[in-house]
Amino acid sequence: MIDVSALLRSVHHALKVPLSSIQNLTELMLLGIEGPMASDIRQDVQDIAQEAARLSSLTEAVLAYLRLEYQALHLAPVDLSSLLHAHGLSLVTALPPITTDSAVLGEVVGRLVARLKYLSGDEPVHVTVNQDSHTLSLLFATRDSAAYSLTLETRPQAERHYLGELDLLFCHCALTRLGGALGWRHDSEGRVLYSIMLPVLP
Repeated sequence: MIDVSALLRSVHHALKVPLSSIQNLTELMLLGIEGPMASDIRQDVQDIAQEAARLSSLTEAVLAYLRLEYQALHLAPVDLSSLLHAHGLSLVTALPPITTDSAVLGEVVGRLVARLKYLSGDEPVHVTVNQDSHTLSLLFATRDSAAYSLTLETRPQAERHYLGELDLLFCHCALTRLGGALGWRHDSEGRVLYSIMLPVLP
């Protein structure tokens, strides 16, 4: 039987330590500790720092994904407005609490918001809510999403895994465990939209 906790510690150590070294070194270089740099070299170092940060984020996604299968869910009423606010998002109207795992759902929201910011630069992320008697849908977009349909079809399993970078795969698996689903699409102007669909429990 594999000792999952030992595996996670080994993966974390093997990947995070060299990544931290790269990030620290590039930060010192950009601060000028190693002396002045030509503009093209500075750009290269900035690119290395950005990709190291991205790889660090993906490393965390690997660890989070490995934990998912063994992590017990702690279901309780969750204030979605507060959860979204913690990730820099705001809603015009308050939502009733839903029963879910706040830590897992919070990580899903955080990964989708970070992904949208990474894909779109510094554009703000907007969230729109649709609720019926059985389902709550949160639509995340890089521009005001009021004009968009809230019905995003969930992708077939094979396509999702093919498309699924680690953070999307994590979000899909986490939402599946919570009884929900992840949807996405690209619009005609190149904007990315993600939706989280969660069951509304009585």
